[in-house]
Amino acid sequence: MILSRLRPHRRRFGLGVFFLVLTNVASNAAPWLMKRIVDDIEAGRTDALAALTWLLAGVALAGGAVRVLSRVHLFNTARDIEYELRNELFGHLTTLAPSYYRRATTGDLMSRVTNDVSYVRLLYGPAALNVINTACAYVMALPLLAVIDARLTVYCVLPVPIVLWLSRHWARRIQTRQRHVQEELSRLSARLHESLSGIAVVKAYAMERREADAFALRNDAYLERALALAQVRAVFMPLVGMIAGCGAL
Repeated sequence: MILSRLRPHRRRFGLGVFFLVLTNVASNAAPWLMKRIVDDIEAGRTDALAALTWLLAGVALAGGAVRVLSRVHLFNTARDIEYELRNELFGHLTTLAPSYYRRATTGDLMSRVTNDVSYVRLLYGPAALNVINTACAYVMALPLLAVIDARLTVYCVLPVPIVLWLSRHWARRIQTRQRHVQEELSRLSARLHESLSGIAVVKAYAMERREADAFALRNDAYLERALALAQVRAVFMPLVGMIAGCGAL
């Protein structure tokens, strides 16, 4: 399903991956060139200093350019997929029988067509970028680190298994709470749609306070779910960053 969605956009997505690889090449080349410059200065070798400095500036500029291009291609591919999926979903909804709409609420369907489809874009955009970027970073950086000092490289990567285990453990909790947030947002959207579509009845029977209270209850439930998700993320991200920082330390 994921790959089939990418197939019509494989050329543009492939370009994004290509520029992302070049971004990592530049990111690893810059500190290596800086090392060469510092070593030459310490050793008193100045014959190639100017050339290395200009090369470092060129790598930095090229790295910035390919970084932008990688995000343009990957993120725009994700937005194209989101656009297509939203159109297909709406087209599918128009073909369903009236019996389906007697079971489903309009607010729930609105939430799925708008909010839920946006999460698909995040999968093909930022999520794909982070996965590919991390893989490239490890493949390119580890050999460079090993050349400088193999023992220190081993120490640097010692926290990686712990980070992977934590990510797997916490990902389940985040996924569960994220699903609860989406479900609650669907109920909130349904409540809002029902209130606004029936506003004439609400006004005629002076039910404004009752509708406002009902919406406030739904809104409080959504806030509670969203805060529960935020709390898990607030613990997970700093914890992973701290453990990963131990490798740098």
